Amino acid sequence: MPRVKHIKQTCHCTCHPTKRPTTTHPGSDDNDSDVDDEVTELRAKEAQRRAQRRVSKARYRARHPDQIAAQKRRYRAKRLTNPLSDLEEDELAELWAREERRSAAKARYRARYPDRIAAQNRRYREKNRAKLREAGRQYYQNHLEKIRSAQKQYRLSERGRLVRAQYQLKRRKALALAARERDEEQGRNSKP
Repeated sequence: MPRVKHIKQTCHCTCHPTKRPTTTHPGSDDNDSDVDDEVTELRAKEAQRRAQRRVSKARYRARHPDQIAAQKRRYRAKRLTNPLSDLEEDELAELWAREERRSAAKARYRARYPDRIAAQNRRYREKNRAKLREAGRQYYQNHLEKIRSAQKQYRLSERGRLVRAQYQLKRRKALALAARERDEEQGRNSKP
């Protein structure tokens, strides 16, 4: 049975898209088989390339075991908790230098594109709001004594006392203004 080709078109009133069958194409089955043959051929070539790559990697590992061992040490040094014990001094220095270059590049990027960084952080906070809230709650529980001690120390400091006095003054003014407005409103409502 010949396949019917569906084209997404809009009706003439431009209010909604519709799908209308168009003419049948008897030659479309031949085109599909050609495409399928081509895809099969490409997949076979890719599988052959992967097999050749595996053989070449195995040959390299067999011929250069010392370089593979050094590579494994560097990999473990970057990813394990206490990996630095089995590294050579020059490898360790190279690792630290690379890490310093990476952090300097990150700092340059943050300085050059602060708006992008802010947008990334905003997207991350929106996406992980519950996780961040739970992490904050957990941090507060784990460091409760330390946080309270720091807060007490701040309140007793000169800066803390100054901020507290400014806050109290501002609050008194706001309360007085609210009371005055409330009294005026009651005065207007009580007069007929």
